[in-house]
Amino acid sequence: MSPKEGDTIQGNTIQFNWGELKGADEYKIQIFENNNLSIIRDTVVQTINHSEVLNPGSYRWRIRGQNSAYTSIYSLPESFTLVASDDLTNQTVLLMSPSDQIYLNNNEVLFNWQHLDNSDFYNFELQAITTSGNITIHLENQMLDNVLTLDDEVISQDSHYRWKVKALNTQSETVFFYRDFFIDTQNPQIPVTNIPEYEDQFDIMEDVQFQWTYPTEYNQIAPVLTLFEIANDEIFQNIIFSDQINTNNTNYEFENSGSFYWRIRGEDLAGNIGSFNQDGKIIINE
Repeated sequence: MSPKEGDTIQGNTIQFNWGELKGADEYKIQIFENNNLSIIRDTVVQTINHSEVLNPGSYRWRIRGQNSAYTSIYSLPESFTLVASDDLTNQTVLLMSPSDQIYLNNNEVLFNWQHLDNSDFYNFELQAITTSGNITIHLENQMLDNVLTLDDEVISQDSHYRWKVKALNTQSETVFFYRDFFIDTQNPQIPVTNIPEYEDQFDIMEDVQFQWTYPTEYNQIAPVLTLFEIANDEIFQNIIFSDQINTNNTNYEFENSGSFYWRIRGEDLAGNIGSFNQDGKIIINE
């Protein structure tokens, strides 16, 4: 439906629209550069419209419907052109890094965003997201560059943050575009083992349940995964099982008898790694 063959669109934000296809659960849209026909976007959506941010230039697009069993043929490609516009009102500032909802373990953060044609400068704002509301902790207006580094003098606490940028010229401005990120610089606490107890005994092929908890007094920002290991030696030179688990429990069946050792540690999504707990020990009887 749009854009049609030969359309010219001003700005950097384009809305693709198409008619619903009976039997289609989703649609695959492809966008090509006109000069070399290389695919620059290959996206699957469940709606009958889709927005993209593109640099000025000449493009083609096509689309097909698909479901779990079938795909339609692609539509005939439609060519369109994007040209830069002085009116920034409906244009998009494309934020590059840090990416949305990322967890970081370093207080020195590099912010950058894609330059928007015909903009003169940018306004930048950094907020701390708290239970009592959003608090602005850094503000820079009329920036000429599209890169900014802030260190631990500004980002001084482990917390949830939001960074915002808008582009301006003498005639118009965009809205603020924003992303959230999290700072967590602390290693996960040492987990406490609940079951089995030290030197508990089980039979071969018995379903042994392991369970542990993390101390609650630590304000953990990033979600914690648990590295779970089993070895048949006390110094864990011969690890027979290793897995990263997103719960505080797991089960394992031992195929051989003997003494086995198990240990756990926390590893969070910010890249912080905690210490192993004191090794557990169980005995498997024949």
